[in-house]
Amino acid sequence: MRSALQPERLAIELQSRVGPFLSQRGYRMVGHGLGGLAWRRDLSGRALAGVVTLGVLALGGVASGDLGTTVFGLACGVGAGVLSYHRRPANVTIGLTKVQGGTELTIAGGADAEKVGSVVSTVAGPPPAPRGGRP
Repeated sequence: MRSALQPERLAIELQSRVGPFLSQRGYRMVGHGLGGLAWRRDLSGRALAGVVTLGVLALGGVASGDLGTTVFGLACGVGAGVLSYHRRPANVTIGLTKVQGGTELTIAGGADAEKVGSVVSTVAGPPPAPRGGRP
């Protein structure tokens, strides 16, 4: 993706627009500068405690041998898997490379990077117009 804006301006705009969007999803900024921006989401202590607790309940339930407790244990195991999947660590990076007439943007990361792409395209604006060449 290309933008007519300079990297300095884009870095500031992206921090103010993409940062709040990602912080709602548990990310924090870990790198910023003219070369790009980076956010990371770690597995929080609460989420890790939840996964461990559900895992212990799952093991106890499955090992009990009682039908009702075994079903409860399986449900806890599924809950631990779902929690760890949705709160798994992730990164989102936006690379800024200065090119003639503007900036080249690259977005990398997981599923959240795809969502960030729409915000970035709004901030970047329309691509730069081609420079005059031969008629």
